[in-house]
Amino acid sequence: MPNDIIQVFIPAIAGHMPSKIVQSIREFMDCCYILRRSAHTEADLSLYSTTLKKYHATREIFKDTGVRDSISLPRHHSLKHYELLIQEFGSPNGHCSSLTESKHIVAVKEPWRRSNRNEPLAQMLETNRRLDQLSAARSDFESRGMLRGSVYMDALVREGLAAYDEDFDEKASGVDDVDDDDSGPASEDSIVPTILLAQRPLKGYPTSAAALSTHIGFPGLLDAVRRFLYAQVAPNDPCPLGEIPLAECPRFKGKISTRGSAVATFYAPSDQSSLNGMKKERIYAVPLWRGAHPRRDCIFTTENSKLPGLQGLSTARVRQFLSISHNGAHYQCALVEWFMVHGVAPDEDTSLWIVKPELNRDGSRSTSLIHLDHILRAAHLIPVFGDGFLPTDFHFSYSLDAFDYFYVNKYIDHHANEHAF
Repeated sequence: MPNDIIQVFIPAIAGHMPSKIVQSIREFMDCCYILRRSAHTEADLSLYSTTLKKYHATREIFKDTGVRDSISLPRHHSLKHYELLIQEFGSPNGHCSSLTESKHIVAVKEPWRRSNRNEPLAQMLETNRRLDQLSAARSDFESRGMLRGSVYMDALVREGLAAYDEDFDEKASGVDDVDDDDSGPASEDSIVPTILLAQRPLKGYPTSAAALSTHIGFPGLLDAVRRFLYAQVAPNDPCPLGEIPLAECPRFKGKISTRGSAVATFYAPSDQSSLNGMKKERIYAVPLWRGAHPRRDCIFTTENSKLPGLQGLSTARVRQFLSISHNGAHYQCALVEWFMVHGVAPDEDTSLWIVKPELNRDGSRSTSLIHLDHILRAAHLIPVFGDGFLPTDFHFSYSLDAFDYFYVNKYIDHHANEHAF
């Protein structure tokens, strides 16, 4: 099953499949995620043993319903040996037969297809040698600042008609098509979690609080800015941000710059990351994504690092990324809409927490400004679809506004699986 389907499979089938089947697939996926961790403690192996027993018990539903006569599959049988093998040889850290098979395709199958099939070994070795040289040459050229952009862009730069843009956030505002290609391993010298705003502001956004408030459709922006500034000068005040009297908050006459994205760098050794275990991902808040629709990503914010899983995190959707200038200081922040946990425990079938939009007394969504340092990383919320079906013309960009409840998807990647349980 493709990885992108696995990431959303459990929420998608919930409500459409019997509970036992959902639970069985969930237990199997939990086993896989535990095994994929970069290191295993005794507690991890104990959790794996418990989860595997649950999977063996719940998978009987496939025999009871006549889907299979037996579940005697080689890879399923091998699950029982992982605990001992990890104790003896260490964590596999994602290594499996699929990895060697993918390497075999690149190193053997494809070079063989390029040969004339007559004593192909020497031809295959020569093909691999040349491919390695081309790869090394490309890395060397890129380190020297070459191979950036297209030939057309290079011609414009040489003629002085354009400047090479190191940052593509202006494109991310929706003017041009852009790929989210800067997510993945962080630079090797990164060891501290950070989150940084895009350097360039979005075009067409006012810089005064009053005008920007009208432009983005949030009348309370100026009050939110004043309360945010108060929290920066009095960080130890126990009073909730929304309850701070405005009379005690600083007057604001500075400028606000609107940004389209921010890059979060965090420690995620079980995912594809640098040698230091650092991973980065870009979080977007733009009015037009790829010229088609708005994109406003969801995030995890750190509330209490001492509490486990989602008990110590909050979820929110970013409406805007802002850089606020006040009395010579610059503050990087995000205007967010909050979600609140629904229920006291994760959903019984999916094991996913369910959240719903947090509303004010007038029915509007609870919105506030938070400092960028409070953001941990992006979050993936997927609607609780229930047992109905979506209209054929339903567009995914409506999801966060069209539904009342959402799963906090811990299966979107390994880092989320370890922190959003």
